[in-house]
Amino acid sequence: MSRSLPLALAISLISNLGNIVFGQVENFYPFHKFNQNDGLSSYNIIKITQDKYGFVWVGTQDGLNCFDGNKFLVFNNEADQKYRLNGKNVMDVAEDPERNLLWVTTSYNGINSISTLKHIIEPLSAKDTINLSFNNQWIHALCVVSNILWIGTYNGLYGYNLNTHRFLTLNCRILKSNQMRVGKLKSDSKGHVWVCCDGQGIFIFNGKDGTFLDIVPEKALNLYGNKKSLIFWNISISEDNKIALATNWGIRFFELNSLSGNVGNSANVYFPSEAEVFSCAFDKFGNIWFSDIQGLHRFDLADRRLIKISESPGKSDTWQTVVYSLYVDAGNNIWLGTQEGLAYFMAVIQPFSRYYKSWSSSVKIQHAFSLFTANDSIVYCGAANGLYQINTKQYSISNIDEGGSCYLVREISRDKLLVSNSRGTFIRVDNQLVPVGVEYPVLVPLQNDLLCSLLSFNDSITVFASELHKGLYVWNRSQKTLKIYNDGNSQLKLDDGIINELYKDRNGNLWVLSVSSICRFNPIDASCEVFHLNVPGTKTNCSILFDMCETTNSYWVAAYGMGILELTKNMQLKRIIGEKQGLCNNGVYRIFSDNDSLLLVTTNNGLGAINVNSNNIKNYYESDGLHSNAFEQFCGFNYNGSIYAGGVNGFTIIRPDRFKLNSVPPKLYFVKITLMSREGASDTTDLMLSTLNIPNSIYQTNISFAGLNYSNPARTIYSYKINELNTDWIQLGTQNFINLIGISPGNYTLQVRAANEDSIWTKQPLELTLRFQPKWYQTLWFKLLVIAGMVSVFFGFYKFRVAQLKRQQQIRREIANDLHDDLGSTLNTVKVLTHIAKRDANNKSYLDQIEVSLSIATSGLRDMIWVLDDTKDNIKDFFERVKKSVLPASIAHSIELNFLIEGGVEDRVLSKTEKRNLLMIVKESINNSIKYSNCKKIEVRIMVINNKTELTIYDDGKGFDTNIPSEGNGLKNMRYRAKQIHYQINIQSVIGQGTKIGLIKG
Repeated sequence: MSRSLPLALAISLISNLGNIVFGQVENFYPFHKFNQNDGLSSYNIIKITQDKYGFVWVGTQDGLNCFDGNKFLVFNNEADQKYRLNGKNVMDVAEDPERNLLWVTTSYNGINSISTLKHIIEPLSAKDTINLSFNNQWIHALCVVSNILWIGTYNGLYGYNLNTHRFLTLNCRILKSNQMRVGKLKSDSKGHVWVCCDGQGIFIFNGKDGTFLDIVPEKALNLYGNKKSLIFWNISISEDNKIALATNWGIRFFELNSLSGNVGNSANVYFPSEAEVFSCAFDKFGNIWFSDIQGLHRFDLADRRLIKISESPGKSDTWQTVVYSLYVDAGNNIWLGTQEGLAYFMAVIQPFSRYYKSWSSSVKIQHAFSLFTANDSIVYCGAANGLYQINTKQYSISNIDEGGSCYLVREISRDKLLVSNSRGTFIRVDNQLVPVGVEYPVLVPLQNDLLCSLLSFNDSITVFASELHKGLYVWNRSQKTLKIYNDGNSQLKLDDGIINELYKDRNGNLWVLSVSSICRFNPIDASCEVFHLNVPGTKTNCSILFDMCETTNSYWVAAYGMGILELTKNMQLKRIIGEKQGLCNNGVYRIFSDNDSLLLVTTNNGLGAINVNSNNIKNYYESDGLHSNAFEQFCGFNYNGSIYAGGVNGFTIIRPDRFKLNSVPPKLYFVKITLMSREGASDTTDLMLSTLNIPNSIYQTNISFAGLNYSNPARTIYSYKINELNTDWIQLGTQNFINLIGISPGNYTLQVRAANEDSIWTKQPLELTLRFQPKWYQTLWFKLLVIAGMVSVFFGFYKFRVAQLKRQQQIRREIANDLHDDLGSTLNTVKVLTHIAKRDANNKSYLDQIEVSLSIATSGLRDMIWVLDDTKDNIKDFFERVKKSVLPASIAHSIELNFLIEGGVEDRVLSKTEKRNLLMIVKESINNSIKYSNCKKIEVRIMVINNKTELTIYDDGKGFDTNIPSEGNGLKNMRYRAKQIHYQINIQSVIGQGTKIGLIKG
């Protein structure tokens, strides 16, 4: 049965904290800050939450932002379709981890859902679109428990079953659900929903079925008779179900042991005046963080301490004084929605305390030159504009001397400070600076000098170093003497008289550092041993040696411009640690050893921490809590294990024992895949993506990944490898994407890993299978087709070559036959005639016949040689050869012989077969005309008709009757030869009108 929780039940209240003295207890944390210049959609932040994958979602008046520590992805009503909300003003966000969804409401614009896997709008079903539209209702709050989406408006409370797509029937006998003015909703670890109704109180329901359980009425929260109506700004529930409420009546805190009416074990914390509290949140240790008009606070439940939270001492701005939204993420980072934008910090004890501006006044340390710690709370700082005294407990800074730039502050004796500035050297006595010679007459030579270092060698000897190139002063108190050592009067060898620093090692040796030399100097007997350190591989000395320290086995020297030099105890250079090895800057100043394992190095750009055992280097900057990134050469002092170092904008107390290793590797996801083709680019996101198919139209693939590491996102580093291309890891530094171009088709495995600022890598690399689809010309069928085509070409070439060889063989055979028939028969005739001529020596006619036969044989042989000559294969050469063959006979018979070439076919090439057969046909035709036609004129014409070669032989002789069969072989041979070369032959003759023989290539 539900019933009201009685007022008498101990409700602890922490209202306005006006009577608490904030200056007495204050913690400082370096803020990570983001505003609209960084991509945040609006500085008006309403809600901050983190999904189960680790991404932070920030609801603002101009949309919802998904944040991975570096970049913002914005959802609002003006974004692209896949990021488009119904409205802008995000009122609440609730995660639905079972469905990988975020439910988002934008005031009067209903409800949207966003996929936490794909980071895009997840369209609602048709029923959900109608049911969750809430026309003309301002939705204030959302909450998800199991399958029920709880929705709060000023017009009532609703429970919507996401499986059945129906609203629950809510029965509350105290107040009807449609009369509830819901301002905030929150679920606890037991599945209860806490419904905060403005002006009405808190109603508690079973979040899974909508059963009403209990009520905390408004009057139970009004312990001071407040007449204003109650407004809930925020509700936070701890892991052990403690409840904190931020209201316009102040903050309320209580815890429930059960929902049977017993609110017990509450703390009787009472602050008599109240004021509005904007937001509240429990951290992982059960402490309450809350914000009000005075800023941000933490209430430690264990010791009932109230602590004011600031970014740095004396700093007060709207980043920390106007905080409207608070959230504690899974890593115990505190997130702030401020008037300036989004900020967060790690709620851990900080190793740095910076001092720049006084709490109690407007005094600032612009540029620190020297530091000295008198005790746990008092620090003296020599600066560009005088001497300061700082109370580190109260963060108060006072300027105790404005006489000039102060380069050295050290204790010279108990309760006496030596101060060396641009006016000279002084002793601080009774809060006054008096010349050093007044207090110590023997030190008169120091009075007009500017000192840069002071060191106590033993109980009676103190050593001073001159900044003005005067050398080294050795003061023996027991003997009341002051000796000066320099190049001119001792074995001490200084570069141009410069001393950069003095150092006494663990064995009591005094080291004097100059520009490029280190001297081991004994101030008792003035003996000196000089060392020069050579740059490896050169004859050049390491130079600008600023400081020195030691560990068990090594000396360490700060060499400005080079980095840190490690030396053996015999002063041999072992190695150089600089920017290439990971040090923040080569412009090193001071170097300190901590516990024989850690070196702290001040530089011109940050602080370096070198682990000499693991060689791991971690760098720190202003964003980590330092006074600035710039330190000063002489400004460093070690006191009780803490390092005091400064430069521009004050100084920092560095506590190495508070350095904590971040042992949690980044959560690594593929956050964006961009495929680029000629048609444009397409983006996709799927945090669980394991396989990516890349079409053959893609010419570039961009793969982006995010290593979620909010402790120091700017120093998250990445590496990757593709096993099929390279088995070695490729270091990307802080670059969180790769571009793939020109990858051959096939399957590849991309592996990516990430490391945090302490080089803790992800235990298992993130893998993505890439399947590059082949282009059409890269497919197997195309390759087989190409191979088949090449085989066909080679086979065709082979067949062509064989046919060509056969044709050549045929030509040779035909030439051989011609030679056998013509030349052979002619030579045989010559042979017969020769025998006859021998028997009848007086008959010379035989010799004449032999001569004629030999002439015929010679002409035939020349014709064969011409046919075989490759350089004379065109028609012009063909006509020249015909002329040489028949012109003598035509002249002998007084016959006019004409050769005509028409249509520009002189250069047309004839094959050897064509040359031989056409020559024989033309010669046969002309010889027949000369022998038998009694002609006066013979004309040989060649032309091109319809792209076909036509050859015509014409004589004006007596002609013959073509119908009468010829007994000779001449015409038969011509027809045979024409057929061999695929020419059509047409013989026309009319008695008395001559003969015409035409040849047309078929």
